[in-house]
Amino acid sequence: MQETILASKGWGVIRITSSAGIPVLADLEKMDHVRYNTQEELRENGIFDELHATLLLPESYTVQRLVRNVLLSVWDVFVESADIPAPTYEQFLQFLSHGQLQYPVVVPTYRRDEDGTNSLVKIDIIK
Repeated sequence: MQETILASKGWGVIRITSSAGIPVLADLEKMDHVRYNTQEELRENGIFDELHATLLLPESYTVQRLVRNVLLSVWDVFVESADIPAPTYEQFLQFLSHGQLQYPVVVPTYRRDEDGTNSLVKIDIIK
């Protein structure tokens, strides 16, 4: 039986530890969370664009959400891309019955070049 795909793009999550030293995330930790309490505010204030640039993500990736996971001491950066498998109808039904959708984990791999700059080598998608 063939699975029905619900969208042309999928969502995934990039997990970033709080100790990673990414300036935009460190700045958010210091700010009043009431001021940056909605995803739209983060988008309007350029946080998503800055994260996209800092993570060296390809243009085919869009940062859609940013959530602080206090228990794991990580930032969950939700990205959308045609490179990420879209959820199937069956996965959507599981979401409706259990209330939670398991997002693929997106793992960018970087290299530090001889001139001190970083470059994106590859992106793995772990289902």
